[in-house]
Amino acid sequence: MSATISESKEKFCVSIVDPDRPAWFLRHYGYYLELEPEYKPRNAHIFDDDSSFLLIPNKFYPEYFALESMNLRNYYIQATSNGRMRISSYQNSNQFRNSASFALTDHFVKRMLTSSTCENLTYTVSRPGLRHTVHVGSK
Repeated sequence: MSATISESKEKFCVSIVDPDRPAWFLRHYGYYLELEPEYKPRNAHIFDDDSSFLLIPNKFYPEYFALESMNLRNYYIQATSNGRMRISSYQNSNQFRNSASFALTDHFVKRMLTSSTCENLTYTVSRPGLRHTVHVGSK
């Protein structure tokens, strides 16, 4: 069974794709985030839900985004102290809010303006009302 969301939140539904391998999506598996090919996923019946997140602006801090799991509500993508990304249930602490808040930056535009290289994550969010694809990688 596929997770459903209201139309008002649907415009913020995103999937994260490796820009070097367009058929590879970031999905949670055992609570940790992993890249996995769309054409041969583990647990194919829940792959779409595991690789879909709600992009929520200003969730914890102004001008920052949180990414909530589509099929594990109230679970957010979080950077852990060991450098891995995972989904974790919401905890009412500054440490959690800090590690689950992300800024979206168009690094292609940033490179063009600064003429410098950037090895951070690259995000591209398309127009509202559609399922967005967010590219991640070192471009």
